[in-house]
Amino acid sequence: MKIFSKKIILKLLCVFAIIFLANPCFCEENYDYIEENESIDDELFPQYDYIMERKEYFTENKPLDKINFGNRKTFEEDYNIYADDSEDDGNGIDLKFDVPVELKIAEPVEMPLKKERQDFLNLFRESGYQFDEGIIKSQRFTYFLHGGNVMAAQRGKDFSDTFDYAANEFQSSTAFRNGKTRFDWGINFTRTRKYNQNILAKFSYAELWHAFNEHQKIVVGNCRTQNGFEGGASSSQLKFITRSQIARTFANAVSDNIRNRGTYKYFEYDLGISDGSRYWQNVFNGFNATFMASAKPLAKFENNKYGKLKIGGSIDQGRAEKTTWTVVGGHALYDYKNKFGVDFEYQYADGYAGSWYSKDKAHGLYTTAYYYLTPKVQVLARYDYFKNFDTNRENIEYTAGINYWFTKKSKIMVNYVLAKANTCPQPSHKIYIGADFTTYSLLDAIFERL
Repeated sequence: MKIFSKKIILKLLCVFAIIFLANPCFCEENYDYIEENESIDDELFPQYDYIMERKEYFTENKPLDKINFGNRKTFEEDYNIYADDSEDDGNGIDLKFDVPVELKIAEPVEMPLKKERQDFLNLFRESGYQFDEGIIKSQRFTYFLHGGNVMAAQRGKDFSDTFDYAANEFQSSTAFRNGKTRFDWGINFTRTRKYNQNILAKFSYAELWHAFNEHQKIVVGNCRTQNGFEGGASSSQLKFITRSQIARTFANAVSDNIRNRGTYKYFEYDLGISDGSRYWQNVFNGFNATFMASAKPLAKFENNKYGKLKIGGSIDQGRAEKTTWTVVGGHALYDYKNKFGVDFEYQYADGYAGSWYSKDKAHGLYTTAYYYLTPKVQVLARYDYFKNFDTNRENIEYTAGINYWFTKKSKIMVNYVLAKANTCPQPSHKIYIGADFTTYSLLDAIFERL
């Protein structure tokens, strides 16, 4: 009786186990799907579902006797099926309950129509539209603005209110499949040049970049010449709405360039050769060479323990339109862990070729100090001095400003400028309210917050 009871209990347990494992009603499945009324942020940033995947042959809701087991040998090896060699009545099946379980991330399911919408939006995002085949890897289009409204009361004259653009550009960036080459161009439709009003003069840059390795790059095309540190910087790198006096006088130049940039741990340099033309006016007229180098004495300390320091110099030498110029300068830039910093630059010019050519001798300097009240709020001040020896004119500008970053690469800028000149007893006052942003930074920020 005891033996009979024991066999009956074993049979019941075995039948219950088979029903529990084989019946799909007791199994959970996590489906990854997209509803028809899904919002756009779910399309671009789908939430990854974590699903449990198990090696299992019972994948369809069929009775056990209806399942096609396929290769019987494989099935027997996995589930230890023996031909009636069990002494009990367990139907010859030794069930394994310790089948390995693996945690995987399910791939997001994308509907074709929504993928097209996503790809279109990517054209205007920082990563760009990604091509699956061909020599082009990605393409991005951008609108870039650096400028603002200027309210001025200049040296006793009437009050004026104008809008001034340092940059008002439509930009394109094309990255190639090799991951080392890209072609960028930008056109500023509001730029005015008295000597040249054709469409080519509106281009801010049209340049081909190629990186040989992490240290060496070459730039070929029409772009700013690297005359001084701030003079060769793009508008997006400026801390104030307007450049310093030496930058906008000596270095406001766009020309046909071949430039080599080297960046290493303890130093960096920029060597460029270009023609003497400006903004595609009288192309290939004259010759221009620039060189700038900076040492990084604090780079030996790990994790920027004492901040970042660059000390270096620059030279711009050339001849065009019967004018020879030489501009030399030095700079020192210090930043402590993106909390505060100081910039200093001095330049002396024996003739210069900024927007156009001049044989005048002049010099100038600026000093900028800045401090981050919060990661998004920066206060800053600048002392800016300039003197033209030929005209004996001196200008001094005092600028105070505040910047607020509303995205990682976009900021609102407010500047107050007090300007004094030795040729006029009354100073001028200017208030700039402007912005520096690109459409891709705004679009990325919008989707990050959805």
